[in-house]
Amino acid sequence: MNRAQRRAADRQRDRVRATRRVDPAEAWTRMRIALVKSATQDLDDSSQRDILTSTYLYLQKLQFGSMTTDGFIDLCAMNAVAGELAYQMQFNDPTGQISEAGHACVAAAEALAELGARRGESGRFVATGDELRVMREAVDYFGELLRLAPRGVTLAAMDKINRNVDRELGRQRRAA
Repeated sequence: MNRAQRRAADRQRDRVRATRRVDPAEAWTRMRIALVKSATQDLDDSSQRDILTSTYLYLQKLQFGSMTTDGFIDLCAMNAVAGELAYQMQFNDPTGQISEAGHACVAAAEALAELGARRGESGRFVATGDELRVMREAVDYFGELLRLAPRGVTLAAMDKINRNVDRELGRQRRAA
């Protein structure tokens, strides 16, 4: 292999390395940072995309059968945050559209519960088409709720759900 061929091979390896991969833990951290930043400024489109990126990533991993336990926990947490936002905002909505978002989150929670139960039997997270459809609908509502929710309500919902998830995970670790 001559020098030109080695350089071409190195460039090809660099192109492969440049492929962007989203780390779920990093995405969750970026989502928290985006929410904290939004406390002092409006939640713009890029902040909303940062928040929703990890959720759509988990749905894609679920669709292709590569979801991990951490991804499942984060997807459940995001659905819970959406449900909490819908609950807190429904009292100021005379049209009833926000309560529809709450119903979608409840349906997604039921689908996630079935998914978790099946994982116990098969060892993998495998969703049916209907479950994926219900979860996508809940995530779409979550995006709408993020556009409507005041920054303080969003932060309060995230904080409440994070504390609940951390408490439950700690309880499960102690029991194991």
